[in-house]
Amino acid sequence: MVQKKLPVEERKLNGILTTKQVAERLQLDPETVNRYCRQGILKGFKLGGDKSGWRVLERDLEEFINRASAGVGHSSRGKP
Repeated sequence: MVQKKLPVEERKLNGILTTKQVAERLQLDPETVNRYCRQGILKGFKLGGDKSGWRVLERDLEEFINRASAGVGHSSRGKP
């Protein structure tokens, strides 16, 4: 079976990020990203159980950033 290569933009948006990578991009502490995932503020998932940590799809991070920049989902303290 031949796999079709996706365009770079599409591959980027399908990437899987660790909470450390997300934290670096958002300039947050990784524990804040973990909390956002646990609370459902940022869509994430775990691979194989609790020890693996949270993972976030690139497209879900982009959606989170878009919502935050539009002012949607902000708490009373002004954070997403």
